[in-house]
Amino acid sequence: MSGGALGPALINGVILGLLWVGAAYRGLMAVRMGTRHRRLLAVAAIGLAAATTLFVLRDPLDRIVGVPNLSLLGMRVVGITAGAAGLLWLESRTVSSRRSRGVIFVTAAAIVLLVIAWGLSPIHDAQLTDIATLERGWPTVYGGVLYLYAGYVFAVVGWVALRHVRDIRHTDPAGAFSTGFIAAASVTALILIVLFLINLLIGRPWLHTLRTVLVPAPAVLMITGYVAIPLVAPLIQRLAAAKTIRRTRTLWSALVDRHPEVRLPLPATAKFSQPLLAQRRLIEISDSLEQHTIADARSMSELGAAILTKPVPEGESARSALLRLDPGPWPTPVLHLADAVSHSKEPPR
Repeated sequence: MSGGALGPALINGVILGLLWVGAAYRGLMAVRMGTRHRRLLAVAAIGLAAATTLFVLRDPLDRIVGVPNLSLLGMRVVGITAGAAGLLWLESRTVSSRRSRGVIFVTAAAIVLLVIAWGLSPIHDAQLTDIATLERGWPTVYGGVLYLYAGYVFAVVGWVALRHVRDIRHTDPAGAFSTGFIAAASVTALILIVLFLINLLIGRPWLHTLRTVLVPAPAVLMITGYVAIPLVAPLIQRLAAAKTIRRTRTLWSALVDRHPEVRLPLPATAKFSQPLLAQRRLIEISDSLEQHTIADARSMSELGAAILTKPVPEGESARSALLRLDPGPWPTPVLHLADAVSHSKEPPR
């Protein structure tokens, strides 16, 4: 085997290996947990790996079965099924059975139309290199069904993933890191789908080459998102904890100095665990905010200044004021308060 052939084969082997490792992990989680959303994620991950495998190995597989372009049909059917599983997983998070039935109906219709278009297209005598070179008609339907369905799937997944990253970036940094890869995969896939559609309509050789080279990219990003949490969670949690400790240092010192009774006992091993230290600090801040009473605060900057002063008898608890001013998920309000305290110009009394 020549070096030129070995390079792409090695890259494809690494890509397929990563995809199937991620698929195996999701499959194992589905077996162990047994919940519906775990099973749907497993179907999506396994389907993604299988569809990519059929695409990469399409020529040798078709030679084995003796049916040209059968692997590409399989890739399309499996890919649409994986996309449907992803959409159903999203619907399982919003509990909408009506939408779930709609996804199943549209998916079934797309697969049936795809198989019919494949059967009626003139692609059964030789291996197809670029469907855009064929006459318009059933070949256009055969190519367009997958691209349009995939575009819808990745648009929905990408939008939800981007919103999810924004919502959990403070409360679940590892989950946000993982979901970020899924969002990046969706955006990359949408760009790729646009290239596919343009090539299908105008048929340019360079577009065909470019889209073929880029096909594995969204799959690799997606599967990285699927497996990132267990692999990078300890590192992400440690970095996030260190950032939390630095960010809350001024707020914590001001509150604990005035309310030393909230200090928690520190185990000897805790000093080696940044996440444990950060969690301990957030608990102490929360307890001391409950103890610290203030006058009426109408903004976060006013609350930050009040934290640096002595408690006001019969005043409102600083914790109640904080949650009134910032009802976001915990500990986001504390982090915003920590920023306000750090930027406050009034020194502690």
